[in-house]
Amino acid sequence: MNKEVFFNIKQIYIFQVLFFSIFILSFILRVFFSKTLSLEDFGLIFAMINFFTIIAIFSNFGFSKSLRFFIPKFLANKEFGKIRNLFIYSFVLQMLLTVLFSVMIYFLSGYLSKEYFHSDLSVIFIKYFLIYFFASNLLIISTDVLLAYKKNV
Repeated sequence: MNKEVFFNIKQIYIFQVLFFSIFILSFILRVFFSKTLSLEDFGLIFAMINFFTIIAIFSNFGFSKSLRFFIPKFLANKEFGKIRNLFIYSFVLQMLLTVLFSVMIYFLSGYLSKEYFHSDLSVIFIKYFLIYFFASNLLIISTDVLLAYKKNV
């Protein structure tokens, strides 16, 4: 019991240090970007980050979080078929939504760059951010599956 408590405390401490270092790195990058980029480029980058963050909320709909909730219950009851079905359904639905949003954003990139971002340069950035958008959704699903199985991420 003591080893398990010590291990959990160590994990919490490690995650706290990682989160704190990410916040510090984010602050340093923002200061660096604000000093090296023009005002328009700085605003464009963070407008795009915020835009894709908002879109990511709508492409997730909590499907991956349901994995964290239901997989331990199904594991306790040894219902492995339900785990497989839950994973397949949530993965397929989330990837379909991600692809749907990605295709819509790709074809609307010209309109978004003129009307929302007010920059012709943003068309290129939108296409690069779509790769990030797709990869981040894969990362969210895999992280939640591993957390459901209590594996270290």
